[in-house]
Amino acid sequence: MEAKEITETIGGILQTSVYTLTFSDEELKEFYLRQAAFVEPLSCAHPHNELEALKTLRNKLKKLCEYLLKVIEHNWDDMAKTLQTVSGAYPAQNNISRKEHLRMNESLSEIWELLILLSGNRSEIGKLYNHFNRHYMNVKRLVEREQQDAAQEPATR
Repeated sequence: MEAKEITETIGGILQTSVYTLTFSDEELKEFYLRQAAFVEPLSCAHPHNELEALKTLRNKLKKLCEYLLKVIEHNWDDMAKTLQTVSGAYPAQNNISRKEHLRMNESLSEIWELLILLSGNRSEIGKLYNHFNRHYMNVKRLVEREQQDAAQEPATR
């Protein structure tokens, strides 16, 4: 592992320092093989090779990134407007019991809380996406390297 300090000056005014860590492929491989055991414990219950464990982790990370990206990109404001329109029409009907009204209001409250949470925390969800996407890209690169190494082994024999 190697630590580097990167200093940037923007427009001659603002100076920021960022510390980055760089890891060797072997260090990354060891880390991600451990992560694979945490993410998919059943994959370690039967004999498998390291490449299969890394592929499993890669697939899990890819699905997680796809999900987070959908949450980030979804237009929650339009959904809130639609929900408000629909929820205004349904309670206006006279044939709805008071009990049904209360149950509907509780459900709507939960949905509104979720919408507010998701729309207000897009930047935090974006940070999560960036974090997991970085891991996904690392594992993807390791898998590609392992596959290249495996393809070259028979040629060297």
